[in-house]
Amino acid sequence: METKTLSFRTAQATALFLSAAASGVSLSLSALVIPRLLESPTPLMLQQWARSFHRSRWMVLSATESAAAAYLYLSYRAGLHRAPTGRLYLAAVALCLGIVPYTAVALIPINRKLFGRLEETKTLALTEEVDEDAIAREEGSKYLVDQWGLMNLGRTVLITAASVVGLVATL
Repeated sequence: METKTLSFRTAQATALFLSAAASGVSLSLSALVIPRLLESPTPLMLQQWARSFHRSRWMVLSATESAAAAYLYLSYRAGLHRAPTGRLYLAAVALCLGIVPYTAVALIPINRKLFGRLEETKTLALTEEVDEDAIAREEGSKYLVDQWGLMNLGRTVLITAASVVGLVATL
């Protein structure tokens, strides 16, 4: 099967670019954004985390899903299960799509807790008294944001692995 057509080369470039870009965005969230958020006071940190979450989730998800679609096209064109290249592209598809169940298991429970904490901060009145429960909630919130950053690295690994496998198949 002819694999050096313009559409094939365009799909290769698109898949590699999208999976590498999604990997970079995901890594930057964990390595750059989360550490800065942890320096903020808890209510501000939660607001900033929520904004970062909303702005980045569709970016990472849509780029990764689009890369998976391009890798699937490449796998089909390269011969799916018959050719080693087709199998490598299929592995890249599986790695890209692997972020969905990983996110459901590792990140969604943390997301729910963080959004709950964010709602709590909106209802708390500021007082000058030291509230031990408020201090415990703040420490717990920082822990949750830190755990989110750590768990997000799992998605980064999956997307990076897809990029590497896709690159190996392309070479």
